[in-house]
Amino acid sequence: MLKTLTTIHILALLAVSPYPITNAQAAIGIDTIPITHPPVIEMPAQNVLVSRVTLSPDVSRDNYTVTNPPKPKPKPIIIIAATAPQPKIKTSLSASVANVATGPTIPTSVVQQFAHDQVISRGWTEADYSCLVLLWNKESGWNYKADNASSGAYGIPQALPGSKMASAGADWATNGETQVTWGLNYISGSYGTPCNAWAHSESNGWY
Repeated sequence: MLKTLTTIHILALLAVSPYPITNAQAAIGIDTIPITHPPVIEMPAQNVLVSRVTLSPDVSRDNYTVTNPPKPKPKPIIIIAATAPQPKIKTSLSASVANVATGPTIPTSVVQQFAHDQVISRGWTEADYSCLVLLWNKESGWNYKADNASSGAYGIPQALPGSKMASAGADWATNGETQVTWGLNYISGSYGTPCNAWAHSESNGWY
């Protein structure tokens, strides 16, 4: 009975199963059907092309152009050349005249007023009078009795010796105007102008 049912069961399966049963399996009463995997469908091999894409500096898409920013230019290096030191320029004797005030010097005494009038009458300038005031301030302080015991110089212009001033007047020892007249004659003959005499005195300590 069991064998009959098994045979019937197998026949029923054969009626619906697409897989065949061998005679040996039916003879021994195998009531199971071997399960096989469905056939493997092999797809034809396809060649895939891979191409290298080179990006250009400018990329366009949808009417928009994207431009890569330019590389920054290197900043120039500025080299400042060292300058050689300028040589010192020796000044002339008249250079010290620049220290004299440009404005007129006001006479402070009768003898200074006399000297001012003499300077202008000789064709010299107010600057020359200022130089004269500086010069004789340094020599004697405009003292007609100024006597240098060590050198023998005397009077406002410090004539050496003082007796030289006798050429301008016999009263050279007591009259300041006589001393001024002699002193201006000496400056004119030796230096040309009072400013030149003052420059020489500044450079050498005497005139």
